[in-house]
Amino acid sequence: MPSKPPIQNRRNSAQGEFAKKKEEHRNWLSQWKDRAVLMLPTGAPADARARLRKAIEKELTPYGPKDPVGEITDIVTAIVEKEKTRLQEKKRGSVYRWVVPALGIAAVALKTSPGQKLIKKGVALIEDKLSNWIQKDANAKDPKDGSKGSSRR
Repeated sequence: MPSKPPIQNRRNSAQGEFAKKKEEHRNWLSQWKDRAVLMLPTGAPADARARLRKAIEKELTPYGPKDPVGEITDIVTAIVEKEKTRLQEKKRGSVYRWVVPALGIAAVALKTSPGQKLIKKGVALIEDKLSNWIQKDANAKDPKDGSKGSSRR
């Protein structure tokens, strides 16, 4: 009867097997991270891409190449959609920062025009509608997850 291989050889074999599986898992994760980044809008900032890669790695670490592709695709898609929403909200926030003050300045300029009663009424109506819209938008709940944010996409 042949004897067992020395303990050192069995350890080396197990370590080699573990390293091989770990490398296979890293390659698999990298492929999913690359796919996710390609799903972001063209020109997405580097911090958004890095945040996405980190989220994908965190969520997919317990999974592996043998798990159902459909399940992994759903997870990746959900993470990408969350990042896209974050980018859109950030972009919209920057628009608010510039548009709202500009509209306010225009409204003041129109109000101070001499003899423009109709313009003043129109400006007041626009200011009222704009402030109501902004307030509703800020207080609206997102129907997808119940979090605050825009209900308009």
